[in-house]
Amino acid sequence: MESVESDVRVPPRTAVAERVEHIPEVDWLKGFAILCVIGIHSKLYDDSLFHQHVVNRAVPMFLLLFAVTSELWWQRTAAMSTEERLRAWYGRRLRRLYVPVWGMASLWWMVAIAFRTDRAMGLGIPELLQTFVGYSPWIGTSWFVTIVLQLVLLYPLLRWAFELLGPVIVLPATAALCWFSGMDMVPIILLGKSLLPRHVPEPGFYYIWIFVPRVFWNVAAGYFVAHWWSGRPPRVATIVATLIAATSIYVVQATHNLPGDAWVGPARRQTILYLYDVPLTVALLGWFRALARLPRLTRFLTWCGLSSWGIYLGHTLVHDLLHSVAHLALETGPDGLRIAYALVLLGCGAGLAALGDRIRRAFSW
Repeated sequence: MESVESDVRVPPRTAVAERVEHIPEVDWLKGFAILCVIGIHSKLYDDSLFHQHVVNRAVPMFLLLFAVTSELWWQRTAAMSTEERLRAWYGRRLRRLYVPVWGMASLWWMVAIAFRTDRAMGLGIPELLQTFVGYSPWIGTSWFVTIVLQLVLLYPLLRWAFELLGPVIVLPATAALCWFSGMDMVPIILLGKSLLPRHVPEPGFYYIWIFVPRVFWNVAAGYFVAHWWSGRPPRVATIVATLIAATSIYVVQATHNLPGDAWVGPARRQTILYLYDVPLTVALLGWFRALARLPRLTRFLTWCGLSSWGIYLGHTLVHDLLHSVAHLALETGPDGLRIAYALVLLGCGAGLAALGDRIRRAFSW
């Protein structure tokens, strides 16, 4: 199973950036991000500032990088007609997304049925079908699958809006949408409960996680990173993004545990982090160019980045089955056990990704 965007090799059309056919640091940052996701689920040193402000922001990194690689693909295919581009976009991406999802879902349901976990959860045929569509809150961390599928479906329309309105409107508007989504979670959660199937643990944060307008900010930023800089932020932009990210960390830490802030405070801090995810990712993307001097590390990160979708699904499967079937929460143990658990998740995810990739190649998917 490869990353859904691993086929992108882009000759940019903008004159601002240098002309390159491949942006290796995008793959490196994807590889770093998938390692961070494993760190999240194994709770590696989760009380450290690095975990809270870098490791724990891995999923938003993916969303911005999704938009970067998506826009670079659209630039590359500019000579196609609109119909050809849409057919190629949806055909290739949905195939490369859904086939691995179906593989993960099949394994999960076989184990769940064998151990009667499905009955204990109150799941039946409707939930099985929903899993194969891409909506499965009963599979722990699968919300990311749901939001990526939405973004693939919406991206052609989003980029049309971005081009039409321009950055002066789009970036403030999507940042505001992100802010209001984070600060007004209750109406969104209630809307999700009224429109979508249940099986979502209370208090229903799952509904805000899959509320796709919240992440239009990440997608808009990724679009403009690709449009202005062909996916390679220049030094000045990297430094400015670093300073903004550092300031956001200071604000979040300075507003922690304010008196009388029991509900609004956590929501505000989380929303600041949602906004902070964009400058953080831009900064990391810029600084990762320096990793070119470390070929062994970059080869590993490249493989992880190109296989990130398969690693995500594979380790999600193992992580969830350990919880739902074996009733084990190894991430709650001491640091040594968490490190071992992270290595197990990485090994299982990488192994299942490699196996899925072989199957895909054998059937020419």
